[in-house]
Amino acid sequence: KELPRLQGVRHVIEGNLLRQFAVMALVVVVGIGLVLAWGLGQLILQNTLHDVSASAKDSLYNHILGRLSLEDFASPMTGDRYQDFHRFVQENVVSDRTVRLKIWNRDGLVTYANDPTIVGETFPIGDELREALRGKTATEVSDLQAAENVAERGYRRLIEVYLPVRLSEKGEIVGAFEIYQKWDPIEEHIQELYAFTYSTLGLGLLGLYLSLTGIVGRGSRTILKQQRDLEALYRTGQDIRSDSETQDILHRVIADTTLLVGGDNGVLVLRDTATGKLDAVAGYGPKAEVLAKEYLPALEGLVRQVLQSGTPAVIGEAGRLAGFEKSANGASPKSLLCVPLKVRGENIGVLNVTNYGKARAFSHRDVQLLVELAGQAAIAIEQRALFDEL
Repeated sequence: KELPRLQGVRHVIEGNLLRQFAVMALVVVVGIGLVLAWGLGQLILQNTLHDVSASAKDSLYNHILGRLSLEDFASPMTGDRYQDFHRFVQENVVSDRTVRLKIWNRDGLVTYANDPTIVGETFPIGDELREALRGKTATEVSDLQAAENVAERGYRRLIEVYLPVRLSEKGEIVGAFEIYQKWDPIEEHIQELYAFTYSTLGLGLLGLYLSLTGIVGRGSRTILKQQRDLEALYRTGQDIRSDSETQDILHRVIADTTLLVGGDNGVLVLRDTATGKLDAVAGYGPKAEVLAKEYLPALEGLVRQVLQSGTPAVIGEAGRLAGFEKSANGASPKSLLCVPLKVRGENIGVLNVTNYGKARAFSHRDVQLLVELAGQAAIAIEQRALFDEL
C-alpha cells in the first residue's frame, strides 16, 4: 500500500515542484526587476535634474541677480531697459546648454523673457513656479505646451529650472527665474545610465533566478533520490517476505542494492561458518560473474577485513588494489563499496558494489543505504536458513 503512495509523491515532485517554482520564481524576479527598474529610473532622472538645477543656480543665479533691482520685479522691462538686459542675457546667459530665460514676479507677471511678446503678460501660476515662490528650487522636463511656451516650441522638450529670487540674503522672495536648459544632451546621458543600470540589474536578477532554481533543483533531486531509496527499501522488504526461492531473493536483493547506490556491478559474498571459506552466492551486472570468479581472490583481504571489523569500506580508486587492476575484458574498476552482513551481531558475509564506467566515489548516503539493505539481506538469509533446516 505504501509503494504506490511513494510513487505518487515522486510523480508530483517530478512533474510539478520544480516547474511550478521556476515559473513562480520567474514571475517574482521579473516583478521585482520591473519595480526596481522603475524606481532606479526615477532616481536617475531626479538626480540628473537636481544636478542640472544645482549647476544652473551656481553658474547663473548670482550673475543674473547682479543686473536686477526691485523695480525689475514690480513692472515689466520695456524700451532701453529691456534692450540692455536682453543683450546681457544673449551674451552671458544663453549658451550651448541654456536657451531661454524668464523672470517672474510673485503675481505670475512675466517681467522679462527672450520673447518680447509675452513680457508684461500674466499667466496662471503652475506648480513649479509656486514652489519657487515658496522658496524651493523646482525642476520640470517640459513638453512646452503651456501658454507661455509658444516661443520655445521649436524645441522638442526643455528642462525648466525655477529658482526663487531674493535681492538680499535674508530678504523676501520677490519673484523667480525660469531658466530653460536643453533636454536632448541630458536625455542621452540618462539613457546611458539607464542602459548600464538595467543591464547590471538584469544580470544580477538572472543570477539570482538561476541560483534559486539551482538550489530548488538540487533539493528536488535530493527528494526524488530519497523517494527512490525508500521505494528500493520497500521492494527489498517485499522480496524478503515473498515465497520465492532463496537464490532468487538474493539475486533481487543484490540487483536492488546495486541500482540503488548507482553501481555497475554487485556481488553478495557469504562466509561458511564452519570452514571460513568465502563464496559469491549472487551477482548483478555485466561484469558480476568476472568480479565473482576472477577478483574474489584479490578482494579476499578486503572482505575479511570488513568481516572482522564490521565496518564498511569505501575504495575510491579500486583499480589500484593489487590483483584488481584489470578485468578479463581489460576494464578497470573506478570505485568499490563493501559492507558487512550481520545476523545477531555476527558478520556472515558482505555486499560488494563496484563502479566501472563512472569515476564517481560512493557517498556517505550510499554507505548508509547499503548498510540498511545489507541488514535486510541478512534477515532474509537467516530466515531461509532456518526454513531449510526445518
